[in-house]
Amino acid sequence: MTERIDFNRTVREWPQVQAFSCGTTPWEIEVGKWISAPDSAKFDSALYCVEHGKCSVWLHVFPGEPPEVVGFTSLGQTKWKFDGSETKLPLQIIPNCAVGTKYQGQPLGVPQSERHAHKIFKGLLSEAARRWKEAAAPKLLALFVHPSNLRAIKFYKAHGFKVLPAPMPNGYTGMTRELEDSDL
Repeated sequence: MTERIDFNRTVREWPQVQAFSCGTTPWEIEVGKWISAPDSAKFDSALYCVEHGKCSVWLHVFPGEPPEVVGFTSLGQTKWKFDGSETKLPLQIIPNCAVGTKYQGQPLGVPQSERHAHKIFKGLLSEAARRWKEAAAPKLLALFVHPSNLRAIKFYKAHGFKVLPAPMPNGYTGMTRELEDSDL
C-alpha cells in the first residue's frame, strides 16, 4: 500500500522526484517535467501550483529510506466555460496525475481495481468528494488529457468521466464527471 505525502520544495529536490518518469510520449514527458520543474517554470510546475495556492499536490510512495515514488496526484479549483456559454462554471480540476513507468499495470495478477493506478486515483476521487461535502467545493470534477492518449481516456472513462464534445482551447480533450457520495 502506498502512502500519500504532501508535495513541497524539499520533496521536489528528492532524486527520485527529479528522475520521475511516466513514459516516453511527448505528453508523458510533459507530465514528468511538471512534477520536477522548479517554480521558475511558473504556471507549468507543481511547485508553482502548490506555493501559489493554485492546487494541492501529493506524492504516492512506498515508505522507506529513501521513499520510492509510485506516482503523484493533484487537485485544484477553477472555472470553465462550456458549450459557448458566457458564464464560467466552478469546478474542481485535476491538473496532473501519473503513475511511474515501473508501476504501470502493477501489481500483476490482481484485478484492475487493485492496481496502483486505480487505488491512487480512487484516493484522489475520495479527496475531491471530501472537499465537495466538507468544504463546499464544486461537485463537478474535470481534467485535460492529450487526445492521442487513448489509454488514459479509457482509464478515466472507467472512473465515470465523460469526454466533452469539443476540444479545449489548448487542443487537449476535456473530461468531466460529477462527484457522488460513493466516491467518499
